[in-house]
Amino acid sequence: MKRLGITVTRPFLMEVLSLSKDLNKDGKLSSDEVLQIFLITESYLFRRSICDLPTNCLNKIFVSLNREITRYDDSSDDGYVQKFIYALLSKKESGRFPDDAEFTRELKTRQIYLMRSNLKAYLFERLENYGIVETKNVYALLDNNTYTIEHIMPQHLSPSWTEALGPNADEIHSEWLHRLANLTLTGYNPSLSNKSFQEKRDAPVGGYRDSGLRMNQKIGLKDSWGLPELEERSREMSGRALKIWPYPKTSYAPPRAELDSCTLDDEGADLTGRKLAKYSFMNAEQPVSSWADMFEHVLKFLHQKDKSVLARLASASGDNTLSSYVNTDAAKLTNALQIDEKIFIEKNNSTVNKLSILRRLFALYGADPTDLVFYLKDA
Repeated sequence: MKRLGITVTRPFLMEVLSLSKDLNKDGKLSSDEVLQIFLITESYLFRRSICDLPTNCLNKIFVSLNREITRYDDSSDDGYVQKFIYALLSKKESGRFPDDAEFTRELKTRQIYLMRSNLKAYLFERLENYGIVETKNVYALLDNNTYTIEHIMPQHLSPSWTEALGPNADEIHSEWLHRLANLTLTGYNPSLSNKSFQEKRDAPVGGYRDSGLRMNQKIGLKDSWGLPELEERSREMSGRALKIWPYPKTSYAPPRAELDSCTLDDEGADLTGRKLAKYSFMNAEQPVSSWADMFEHVLKFLHQKDKSVLARLASASGDNTLSSYVNTDAAKLTNALQIDEKIFIEKNNSTVNKLSILRRLFALYGADPTDLVFYLKDA
């Protein structure tokens, strides 16, 4: 976790540790359950890094994650791990947990060599040491430059490499050079350099066949190195990655009858047929008769705080954007709600669409969607 360099998980993980039976006599979680939560969090973070998902949503996710889990049925003990998995898997869009298909696709095609050095070190340490006890201290050896990350097919093609790769050498080189399938660890990068594959494989010192690294020994079994070998190694390494960073599964789902409140941040909440009794914004409660009333109240409150946001949207143009719901001319909207002089917003839309509009507006206003809590009437 430290090697990944992501610290926003710490508030949540401290709450998890406070629930540990090993650290707290009133704890509810076994050491195995605590470990499972850490490993799933690690998988979530690394998959997101490989898929190049934005990190700016993680602070919001993790600072409220324990509260979200306990709110499912007002407890933090019974099935906590399963609720944790459900909570992560319910995240959408930029907060999502990349599934196997997305993770595999990105791991195969990403320019891994161009990623941050700490992520590369973490990736190769896990690929080399996962599942064995005879581990190599990959981190320390990379840190002190004993190990480096080497291109099997070199960065600059020699005539022998061009000939070995065939008529599509330039295309193969451009596409595969920095991908995971063409990268490995070595302590002998300068001596291997851009020698032919056979020379790299058979070198008496530092050659792939004689290497003490597992990943190199497999490379040393190959007769040549070209597109078929790259594709085969890409499949092998992505398959191994799915074991190291698995996608969690759970059969848990919060009972619908117990969903008596949710926040604007709860994108996975099923509000079909649910009526609103009241809402709370920034700890101030307000009774309302409908979702439309809440929509109007919150919009006017936000507008009073900062009038530039809606004014800017109203004067902009474009289809399928937030600005298409806001206009200076009421006649251009189906059912205009007046927010201010010459600022109107469309209110002829579903509850789901109203909440989607609010989420996007909250982002523009810099407001926290977890501060907007909806209290629902009984289904």
